[in-house]
Amino acid sequence: MIAIASIGVMNALVAMVIFIRSRSSNRLMNQALALLSLLIAIRIGKVIAQTSDLYLIKALYFNLMHGAYLLLGPALILFLKAQVVQKFKPGRRDLIHIIPASLLLLLATVLRSSLEEGQWLNIYQLILLLPVPYVVFAGRLILKSPYKTKVCPWAILGLVALVILFNTAYFLFEFPFYLVTTCLVLAFALVLLLRFVEFRTSLVFKSVVNPSESEIMQFEVFEIYIHEHYHSFDLSMNTVSDSLGIPKHSLSRIINHQSGKSFSEYVNALRISKASELLSKEPQLKITAIAYEVGFRSISSFNTTFRSHTDMTPSSYREKFT
Repeated sequence: MIAIASIGVMNALVAMVIFIRSRSSNRLMNQALALLSLLIAIRIGKVIAQTSDLYLIKALYFNLMHGAYLLLGPALILFLKAQVVQKFKPGRRDLIHIIPASLLLLLATVLRSSLEEGQWLNIYQLILLLPVPYVVFAGRLILKSPYKTKVCPWAILGLVALVILFNTAYFLFEFPFYLVTTCLVLAFALVLLLRFVEFRTSLVFKSVVNPSESEIMQFEVFEIYIHEHYHSFDLSMNTVSDSLGIPKHSLSRIINHQSGKSFSEYVNALRISKASELLSKEPQLKITAIAYEVGFRSISSFNTTFRSHTDMTPSSYREKFT
C-alpha cells in the first residue's frame, strides 16, 4: 500500500511541476491546476505519514490532509473560472470560499482531542460533504461557458469528483481509496504527457491544411463570442482580442485560416445574416431599427453592406421573402 501511495504522490507532484513550469498565457489556470495536484498528493500521502512512529507527525499530517481535502472545492472553482471567465482575477468574493474550510479544519484540530468518537465522526462527515456543492457549482459553471463541449474542464471536474467519491467510499465502506486514487492520478499524468507531446508536435509541424487543435478551439471560442456580441457598436478586433486574451495578430491569422475571411468580413457576414432573418420574419420592424439591432452605426453603411452580400437592397429583400 505504501508503494502504491508513493507512486500516486510522485505522479501528482510531477503534474504540479509541469503546470508550474508551463509557459501558457493563462498562468492562473496552470497555478490552480498545480494547486489541485498538490492537494491530491497530500491526500494520498496519508498512508505514508501513518508509518511514522512520531505521534506529532501523524497528528500534524492528519490536519494537513483534511485541510487539503477541504480546499479541493475552492481550487476546482478557481481553475474553472480562470479557464472559462475572460480576464478573470481572483477577488475577495473568491477568497470567501476558503473560510468554511478553514473554520471546519480549525474546529476539528482544536476539539478533536476532547470529542468522543461519535462526535468526531459527525464533524468528519461535514468534512466529507463540504466539497460536494463545489462540484455541482463547477458543473453549472462549465455548462454556462463556451467550453461546455471541451474535454479538459470536464476531465478535471471528473477527477476531483472521483477523488471525493472514493474518499467517501473509503470512510463508509473501507474502500481501497489509495489504490484507486493512485490509478486515477497515474492516468491523469499520462494524459498530461500525451497532451504535452501533442502540443509540442503541433508547434513544430503546424500547417494551414492541418491546423493545431488549440487554433480550432480558439476559433470556436471566437465564434461564440461574436455570436453573443455582434450587435455591439463597439465590437472591434481590439475589443475581441482583449476579451479573449488572444494577441491581435494571432486572432487575425486564426480567423483567416478557419473561415477564409478577415475579421470585418466575418462580422459583417454574420450581421447581414441576422438582418436577413429579421427582414423576413419581423415585417413590423423598420429597416433602420434592424440596422441598429444588428450592430450597424448608420443606415447608409447597412444598405451598402447588405447590397454587397445579397445583391439586393434591404427593402427589396423584404418584399421578396416576406
